[in-house]
Amino acid sequence: MHQNQLIVKEALAGKSAKEIKKVLKDEKIDMKAKEIVAHLASRGFIYDKHAEKWVQVKPFHPFTDEEITKLKELVTIDSTQKLQQTLATDIKEAAAALASEERKSKTFYIDQGMAQQAKEFAEEKGIKLAEFVEIALLDAMDKYR
Repeated sequence: MHQNQLIVKEALAGKSAKEIKKVLKDEKIDMKAKEIVAHLASRGFIYDKHAEKWVQVKPFHPFTDEEITKLKELVTIDSTQKLQQTLATDIKEAAAALASEERKSKTFYIDQGMAQQAKEFAEEKGIKLAEFVEIALLDAMDKYR
């Protein structure tokens, strides 16, 4: 039986960290009681002094730390893709919702790099640069009111 499984099994059987240490020693596994306590705590266990036993306060999951890290990466990637899809949908909806009855041409002076980024962004999202600027201005006014 794997060391981690053995520790959890013995804790669930009601053994203290010192008793678990003895069981591990019999299996030729040298571990300090503090390490056993830390291991059990990382698995969601606390020691109930009144009942004199280990209690699992959060459900144990069967995933390794490496698997958890990978799952977190997948969730992040999925969330990022959904955000990008939502942004594309939302900005197109925002552009379609603009009141187009009266338009007036204005000249604004902005940093060349910013102008290029705005142009590329608008093209990437499939909207007109003027619509993007108008949406950005509306968002900024809402934010800073």
